[in-house]
Amino acid sequence: MKFRFLFHPAFAILVFGKLSAAEVPIPLTEDYLPAGRVSAYLEDAQEFLRKKPKDSYAPRLTQDLLMVAKATGKDKIAEEARRSLLFRYVNSLQAGHLLTSLGSDPKALRGFLLQEADRVDEAEPDFPARFCRCVLTAVRRTGPKLLEDNAFRLRLLLLAEAAGAHPVLATMPRSVSWGS
Repeated sequence: MKFRFLFHPAFAILVFGKLSAAEVPIPLTEDYLPAGRVSAYLEDAQEFLRKKPKDSYAPRLTQDLLMVAKATGKDKIAEEARRSLLFRYVNSLQAGHLLTSLGSDPKALRGFLLQEADRVDEAEPDFPARFCRCVLTAVRRTGPKLLEDNAFRLRLLLLAEAAGAHPVLATMPRSVSWGS
């Protein structure tokens, strides 16, 4: 077959043009920030995440939103993006990166998680289960030092009970001691 090259993806890109940003269905920082359109980016990113929270690009957009919000001093938006990464997209690459960076200081991560646990009344009904998944993922990625605080372990136990996930505690690594 002389014309097999016609079916090669590289040939199609050459003929029909390169992949465009329009094919990535999320607001990209590259399209907003160089032109100084920070507010527009923040609004469009939040709107996209409200409308399509289950989109496969949502974790990446959430991480971008977190970085832009932190860099521009939009603390409320940054906190909401961090919450989304840890409690909605906990199994994503982006959440893993956030957990390992926060997990380098177990006390800081524990403090953040305790603050979130205090919001349980205003959170979504499935928050206790999401909290437990986040803690389990954090312990698996950063080690058992996160659980060295008795108050934190008690809060985790209460939220696990509320989630009907008390058996989640049995899945903790063996190096975690629940005593003392």
